Amino acid sequence: MEMNGLAIIDRVLLACFFGLGITLIGWGLITLFIVTVAGLVVFVISLAGWIGGVCHDQQER
Repeated sequence: MEMNGLAIIDRVLLACFFGLGITLIGWGLITLFIVTVAGLVVFVISLAGWIGGVCHDQQER
C-alpha cells in the first residue's frame, strides 16, 4: 500500500496533537480546570482523526 506524503504528515500531526492533549490534561489537573477542558478537546479531536484515518486505510485494502 502506498501512502502519499500528505497522508503521512497528517498522521504525524495527529499523533503530536494527541500527545499535546494528554499533556494539557495532566497540566490542567495541576493548574486550571480550563486547561484540562482544552486538553480534552484536543485529545478527542485528534483521536477521532487518527482513528478515522486508520479506518479509511482499512477500507482501501
